[in-house]
Amino acid sequence: MLRDFISCVFNEQAVKPIFERTKESDEYKGWVFPDSETEVPGAEPDRLNGAKSIRELYEIASANYTGKYTVPVCRYTGFFCDLLCWVDAYFIAN
Repeated sequence: MLRDFISCVFNEQAVKPIFERTKESDEYKGWVFPDSETEVPGAEPDRLNGAKSIRELYEIASANYTGKYTVPVCRYTGFFCDLLCWVDAYFIAN
């Protein structure tokens, strides 16, 4: 049921299953997208923004963001929210 809800409302994309450096300019490691659809089975490049990492998506949404760069992430009209908030609202309403 949850998977059906997510598939219906959101376009899913998967990051690589390992942490890697998110920028050349620092040592932070986090979730990154593959460079091609064949690099890591099941993971896909970011088709919407061309971002290389989840960190980059957060920075696109808010240049002053100082929190954690987490997954899953929901992209909705340029704003970000934790997917759990959407799921919680869905199950409360139903």
